[in-house]
Amino acid sequence: MRRGRTRRRRCRFEPIDHRTALQFVVDWLARRIRGVMVIGAGHRGVVGGTRCESPVLIDVAVVALE
Repeated sequence: MRRGRTRRRRCRFEPIDHRTALQFVVDWLARRIRGVMVIGAGHRGVVGGTRCESPVLIDVAVVALE
């Protein structure tokens, strides 16, 4: 391998649901970081276009923008 280049591995994964994905991450962290305790997880979606140009709380009014 040449200096400065990284190896790419091809991995095949089956589609999974959010609960399974989160459990995978929590288990992965627990194996690598002693004493880790996950107390929350979040996801940020950016789809507001010109109507929502900064972070907003999703409420009835924002949902009605569709």
